[in-house]
Amino acid sequence: MRRFLGKATEAGIEIHMGKRLVAIDETEDSVKVTFEDGTMDTCDILVGADGIHSVVRTMHVHPSFEPSYTGLSSLYSLVPIRSIKSPLYFKGNFGAIMLSSGYFSTGFYDKARQHMYWWNTHEAAAKDRDEWTAMERSPSYQATSQGEDAEYHHSIVKEIIDISPDIKFYPIYTLPSGGKWYTGRTILIGDAAHGTTPLFCI
Repeated sequence: MRRFLGKATEAGIEIHMGKRLVAIDETEDSVKVTFEDGTMDTCDILVGADGIHSVVRTMHVHPSFEPSYTGLSSLYSLVPIRSIKSPLYFKGNFGAIMLSSGYFSTGFYDKARQHMYWWNTHEAAAKDRDEWTAMERSPSYQATSQGEDAEYHHSIVKEIIDISPDIKFYPIYTLPSGGKWYTGRTILIGDAAHGTTPLFCI
């Protein structure tokens, strides 16, 4: 993403953040988009690269094609290696520790191997958006995210969780095969078109 933004800036392409799409009007010659703040724009081709819960897909390309919950959710965060005092338990770029409720996985996300990501995938019952938000704020979730659950007391697992500056929660959804992924001047790419269950969750 950083490289993409850099190339766009070099090419003199304006980047607008925080826009919420509310309407798409496609004709044979162009696509007009309207945003929540009242601004509009017109383009030759509209690319929906907005993830598995794609607004472009649900609003325009294939409204009836909805993702389904996999039954799995993840906790995850990013940490600098210099903050970890325990020896790393893996060699190479990736490692995992199996837990009865799922597994705790880690890996480097930079070439210099100075920053690491981690996630813990576990089963969780399906919920709507408000219920997911409530779960993330619940005492039981907070206890797990801070490593207070007994199963997270493996020394390096607890240390990594304890030093994580911002732990996120993500319910994992997937799209069935066979969906429509384009119209005349609109195309879906990435998870917006073919979101699948990540391999680390299987």
